[in-house]
Amino acid sequence: PVAAGFGRAPVRVAAGFGRPEPRPCCLGRREPRRRAQGRAAGEWQAARYEAVLLTLLTTGSHSTHCDSAYCGRRLYEAVRKRQQPEVARLVQEPLCDVNCRDNEHNTPLHWAAAQGDAPVLRLLLARRDLDVNRPTKQKGWAPLHLAARHGHAEAARLLLRHPKIDVGLLSAAREAAIHVAAHKGHAEIVQLLAAHAATDQAHVAEAMARLQRPSPRKPKHAAADVSVGK
Repeated sequence: PVAAGFGRAPVRVAAGFGRPEPRPCCLGRREPRRRAQGRAAGEWQAARYEAVLLTLLTTGSHSTHCDSAYCGRRLYEAVRKRQQPEVARLVQEPLCDVNCRDNEHNTPLHWAAAQGDAPVLRLLLARRDLDVNRPTKQKGWAPLHLAARHGHAEAARLLLRHPKIDVGLLSAAREAAIHVAAHKGHAEIVQLLAAHAATDQAHVAEAMARLQRPSPRKPKHAAADVSVGK
């Protein structure tokens, strides 16, 4: 049989997407293709190709909607606009790039964490090829940093349950997620992160000390900060 939308047999489609160099998905300008760096990048890429092969070989179903990059862009927009039914449909596409990123390297997971969208987070975290620790371009924030920064305790809980979460990942400012939560005064999230087995006790002590210090009062006319990972 021929795969719909590709005009090729399923095994040729799987082989075409299973090359060692990933196809980066960027919104806006296109970035040059670069080889996957590090063991973590290789793991999620291999899991993605394995999911494609299993779908093609066991169920015989094919993606009739989009290729990897286009599907990833649609998923990104659906998460950003809080369109949960569309997200639920797109994450079922084995070729969909759930790690699609914009020019600032924000992924769908960054947006879901920043918005505290727990149902969408559950959908994304169910994908085996999800890169849960990917940092943003300038500030180096992972999704856990954003959940901590915006005070979304449930989002932080969901992220902490992921087996590959790096609780001690440092941003460009050399801050872990627990530092960000303490700086914003989110005591509940500080406690969640402090209770995690992989959290550095030195980071816990620094965060607790920061919580004890009074936060500077913001002017009443200050606008709300709704940035993601810029």
